[in-house]
Amino acid sequence: MTLQPRSWFYSLRPLVTHPAFIWVNALTIGLLGLIGFYARASSKTYRFYLLFRDPYVGGPFYQSLFTNFSEVMWCIALGICLFCFGIMRSLNRRYDWFFLATAGIIAMLLLDDLQRITLVLHYTMGVPKAVMYGLYMGVIGAYSWIFRRRLVRETPFPLLLITVGLFVFSALADVSGYERRKPGTFAMLEDGTKLLGLMNLVLYCWLVGQQEIKRTMRRLSA
Repeated sequence: MTLQPRSWFYSLRPLVTHPAFIWVNALTIGLLGLIGFYARASSKTYRFYLLFRDPYVGGPFYQSLFTNFSEVMWCIALGICLFCFGIMRSLNRRYDWFFLATAGIIAMLLLDDLQRITLVLHYTMGVPKAVMYGLYMGVIGAYSWIFRRRLVRETPFPLLLITVGLFVFSALADVSGYERRKPGTFAMLEDGTKLLGLMNLVLYCWLVGQQEIKRTMRRLSA
């Protein structure tokens, strides 16, 4: 299936009918839904919460499973962008700063996810989570403004909006304080949506990288 980049801004149809989009989102939502349903039906929703716990404390074998999986997804997205940056330099004899900047954004969020920078600053120095989230959004906003034409015209822009929307929803759930009342539901709202956003981020990086490499190869062979 060939997608036309310039049509993606105006219509979601080329995106939502793409097999990769369907499979990635269907499998992720289906898996989270099945586990959530089982946890609720067995009255053991805390087990769903354990899947997203920090990996620094002891627990059952499945604890932090989705947390660790999320770190792998961050690394895959980062690896795709760095690979594309290198291969485009090799093919074009010039640097494609879009891929390097995208890798920088992903590395920033990956570092926060690995080292729990937002949580550490919150609990040790009293820095509100909203401040750190606002800082990250400011950096992402600057990135979006600098590459705005590239993002809208040459990438699956609706997929990027979906990804950002899921991350924003996750951040809002995190600062809501809902965790103390219903940790299982909170894990679905905060960590589940972030995991879904990560899967779409990997898909976004894959589609953009694949598109740019194919375009460059066609130009060089013409």
